[in-house]
Amino acid sequence: MDFGTTNSAVAVLEGGEVSLIPNAQGAHTTPSLVALTAEGDVLVDTAAERQALTNPGYTPRAAKLKLGTGWRVTRGDIRLTAEDVAGLVLARLRQDAEAYLGCPVTDAVLAVPAGFRRDQRAALVRAAGQAGLNVLRLINEPSAVAMAYGPHRDDCTVLIFDLGGGTLDVSLIGLGDGVVYVKATAGDSRLGGDDWDLRIVEHLTERVRRRHGVDLTGDFAATQRLREAAEAAKIELSAAHTTPLRLPYLAIGPDGPVHLEEDLTREEFETLTRDLLERCRTPVERVLADAEHTLADIDRVVLTGGAARMPAVGDLIRRLTDGREPYRGPIPGAVASGAVFQAGILTGEVKDMTLLDATPYSIGIETNEGTTTKLIERNTTFPTKRSEIFTTHTDHQPTAVLHVVEGEREDAARNRTLAVLELALPPAPRGVPQIEVTADCDANSILHITVRDLGTGNETAVTIDQATMERAAALLRSSRWAGLRGLAPATQAF
Repeated sequence: MDFGTTNSAVAVLEGGEVSLIPNAQGAHTTPSLVALTAEGDVLVDTAAERQALTNPGYTPRAAKLKLGTGWRVTRGDIRLTAEDVAGLVLARLRQDAEAYLGCPVTDAVLAVPAGFRRDQRAALVRAAGQAGLNVLRLINEPSAVAMAYGPHRDDCTVLIFDLGGGTLDVSLIGLGDGVVYVKATAGDSRLGGDDWDLRIVEHLTERVRRRHGVDLTGDFAATQRLREAAEAAKIELSAAHTTPLRLPYLAIGPDGPVHLEEDLTREEFETLTRDLLERCRTPVERVLADAEHTLADIDRVVLTGGAARMPAVGDLIRRLTDGREPYRGPIPGAVASGAVFQAGILTGEVKDMTLLDATPYSIGIETNEGTTTKLIERNTTFPTKRSEIFTTHTDHQPTAVLHVVEGEREDAARNRTLAVLELALPPAPRGVPQIEVTADCDANSILHITVRDLGTGNETAVTIDQATMERAAALLRSSRWAGLRGLAPATQAF
């Protein structure tokens, strides 16, 4: 399953071949939308999409990007979190699959952006559980694309550039002999085609304000019409150099109805979005640096994702890869298709393919000087499990405090807090206790942390999710945090 920012898809492996499963309307993609009506109904997919114009405030977009946060939408007695929205969309995909296959569907492989954080991954697994699905594996989206592109090619290194509706993923992947090996991955989980659409919306909103003296920023219905027109214009400008935007009766101004009549050129569009395009450069440069590869090491470039069809994106990739022509050929339902091959590997139906995926962020703990000691380095192949011994840095320290962080900064405070664990210790001189910290990144890249006092055998453990992050953030803000004592590397001299 591919739970996308804008649209979702589901596929199945039949007789060794991938089949994209149509929804009730016969389409191979399903809108990732849920709407709350005034009557108290909850609408999903196409039915929700039809509500988007007349009910925009209660038809939230891009719920996928809000996973792992406290976001929610409330209307009357109904309150939905991002997990709830994802669960409803996944349940609809499951129903479509069951109708197509004529049998119950209980297990699934889900694709996620490579840049998804631990809490976002855990939230998606919980959402699948709400939909009645057991997640066999989470697979990073560019890795899924590589699986669909074909590991049974001559040995080669492929740059996968996946720009979807809400996220950008870039991976450098080795292919050959049935193996997909992720050498490095990077991305931007807050950059996608929707951002290009919003630039057009902002441009048109400013035009209306200047010409008609009407501010549309608080007009949900007008903004929704602008967004739909902007998306259509973006798609049109991938083939044409000019596109008309005609929106009659967009709003009511001091002088009567406001009609929008604009022509947008590709040059204007690319000028409006130049900074967004430049943001695409950083992940490409980062994966090359992380993998210690040069441009000469890249054999092929694959562009995928709806937003990657924009001509400016192809031009940028050619500039970044010394003129290599990116592959834009058809990979139907690339992400969902790749996820299906992973499902086939797990169930034994596919025997000649292997995926070695990589974690996008480093995992570490804060030691007594406020620095980050890394347990798992970014781009480590997972599943993986790493342990390290730490000790106390004050005499008779009553508690071992473990501040778990995600990120690359040496200063722990500048990384993302994942959890804070506390373990009671018996009185002992500093440097004597032996405290083992284990970071276990499972096959879904979900992180489990265990802290164990080797002297007493006492331990505490946690699985990283939104709740652990919220508790940790609250503790770090409290006055109690100043009195707690962390750990020191066991090799530190006392």
